[in-house]
Amino acid sequence: NLRGTLPPGVFPKDLALQVIRRLGAEGANYLAVEWGGEAVEAMSVDERLTLANLTVDFGGKAGLCEPDEQTRRYLGDAEVTDLHPVRPDYRLVLEVDAETLEPQIACPPAIDNVQDLSSVVGTQLDEVFVGSCANGRIEDLAIVAGYFEGRQVNPRTRTIVVPASKAIYMEALSRGYIQTFMEAGALVMNAGCGPCLGRQHGVLGPGERALSTSNRNYAGRMGSPQAEIYLANPAVAAVSALAGAIADPRGFN
Repeated sequence: NLRGTLPPGVFPKDLALQVIRRLGAEGANYLAVEWGGEAVEAMSVDERLTLANLTVDFGGKAGLCEPDEQTRRYLGDAEVTDLHPVRPDYRLVLEVDAETLEPQIACPPAIDNVQDLSSVVGTQLDEVFVGSCANGRIEDLAIVAGYFEGRQVNPRTRTIVVPASKAIYMEALSRGYIQTFMEAGALVMNAGCGPCLGRQHGVLGPGERALSTSNRNYAGRMGSPQAEIYLANPAVAAVSALAGAIADPRGFN
């Protein structure tokens, strides 16, 4: 039950990481997780998809948000006629106060090694990756483009942007985001998984350190087992790419 309104600089990724921080990487093993509360009701479908996506990363079999009018609009002309809530028996109800949450970051080598962002600000980075099924949708790219507009990424930190799908890539093109990324000095790759699974586009070498908007940071996930991976929201990724080190988007100038 995610209560209240998300403060500036805090996003659904932070809520998911806070839940993983409290329950652990196996906290929902083979269970369905329902995300609800005021914070979820105020989210777009894109934002809710981030919560559903990260459910599997603490063991969940399914991540659900109660359907509403936003869901119906998102589905458009799809022939879905029976959208109604199911009232299950809950094994656990976890209360999270969204309004008091600060940005969260999953530190190496595990997704449940979650800390407050402020504890790692200033950590130098070799790479920043924006994309993946967790945070590569158009709203995520819009956040990053807003920070990159008129600025340059740090030259010692390679910054890689990968839209999650062809449709998202085309929408980002039409909105001018791709041009913004390239003018800022970022590398824009073809739609897909990108560096997330360590097979292409920015594979990490031994001793390198990356910040990623993806959903997994175990050793070897993005390349060398000797590399380090931090997971954070798109705003943190954007300002960290500009700074060349982990940075806080709140009050970023």
